Amino acid sequence: MFAQIVDLRDLKMAKVNILIKLLPKDPSKGFEQTLKEIKEKSKSLGYEFMDSKEEYVAFGIKNLYVLISVDEEQSSLEQIEKKFSSLDNVSSIEFVRISRT
Repeated sequence: MFAQIVDLRDLKMAKVNILIKLLPKDPSKGFEQTLKEIKEKSKSLGYEFMDSKEEYVAFGIKNLYVLISVDEEQSSLEQIEKKFSSLDNVSSIEFVRISRT
């Protein structure tokens, strides 16, 4: 009968957690500098760094997995792909898992 008035400013936007797999351009370099760059630029690029893990593939080659969290309305995969593809020593990226919280 009576509509409840809701203040939309009190509603919190959902977060999207994205697990990204980064493949190296030069396996001998490692990902130390790339990971440092990801952490330093996280706020200015509009995401929150959550976690990372290196995975040994073979013959000294490692992949880097990075977990980030972004606001739902800023979770354009194309933009995220551009940001991460432009990082030092990243040849390509792959979205492994995307979940909404």
